[in-house]
Amino acid sequence: MSTALGAPGTLGANFTVSFNPYAFAAVVVIAVIQDLTSCNNDEQMLGLKQGQNLCTYVGTYCSQSLNLLVGSICIENTNSYCCYNSLLAKIIEEQGRAQIGKGYGSAQSPDCSGLTTAQFQQIDFSKIDLSQFTAQIMASVTGPNQAGITQNATGVIQQKIQNYYNLGHQ
Repeated sequence: MSTALGAPGTLGANFTVSFNPYAFAAVVVIAVIQDLTSCNNDEQMLGLKQGQNLCTYVGTYCSQSLNLLVGSICIENTNSYCCYNSLLAKIIEEQGRAQIGKGYGSAQSPDCSGLTTAQFQQIDFSKIDLSQFTAQIMASVTGPNQAGITQNATGVIQQKIQNYYNLGHQ
């Protein structure tokens, strides 16, 4: 559909408005894709915790399907995770669950509950590998400034020598 507008008697003052159904369809498809790929607050928090290595993958399930005459087809898969507040909590949960035989449930219904006091007491902590936790701590520890210590020690020694000679002791 196209419409030409212009004032009578004006030279070259035509304005054309047209509707392109293909461009409209493309805009609608792009808007739908953007809506489907946008993240809500929970997904943003999950991304942050995953970036800090605080989540355990539980599994994947079909969260949305399209029913057809001959069956259904999955159109959206969802990944399930259990996330923790600290790396130490994650390590104890993962390895402690393995020791006592407590699983994470299914991907569609994950069991992210914490360990009970009785379950916690069953864990053999000598078998818990804390190397990932200690590596994280060691990465944040800074050692002493060797150059500053050497410079300071050199200054103190020179001052003591200077004082020795200034007092007349030879």
